[in-house]
Amino acid sequence: MTESHGFLEAHPRHSSGTAVPVIRVVPDGQELYQLKSFGPEHSDALISPLPVPNHDPLLGTLWLAYCSASYLAAQEHDRLVPPPVVDAVLSSFPAIFWVGPGLETRQSSWWELVPEPPRLPARFYSTDPGTIRVPHALGAIETGRPFPKP
Repeated sequence: MTESHGFLEAHPRHSSGTAVPVIRVVPDGQELYQLKSFGPEHSDALISPLPVPNHDPLLGTLWLAYCSASYLAAQEHDRLVPPPVVDAVLSSFPAIFWVGPGLETRQSSWWELVPEPPRLPARFYSTDPGTIRVPHALGAIETGRPFPKP
């Protein structure tokens, strides 16, 4: 995996010998551009209206670990950010049920950045509001009903 100027390229390894796709992503702080396939006659890309690639649990994890420094540094005063990994965040709905390419809902979050460049997060916490939310398009419908007791 390499990251340079916000560009993330991951080459997953798979032990079975089957081809695993390369992930190429460029966030610009406002949107996220993900190259899905590239060829001489046809290319396929995903442009997400979010700078956080939370439409894919693997990609969101890689982004948080290797590419989130500038985004998180710019959010220091507003700690309501999209959760980077959203699988099962909305009342245990898996990401497959969402219509859009990412989830715009925001949660109260806290993080500590390593003081040395590139100032990646040493810790990241995101809290759930404790009420049942269901996915809808790019956001979430707040039901106002609390989670049932354990």
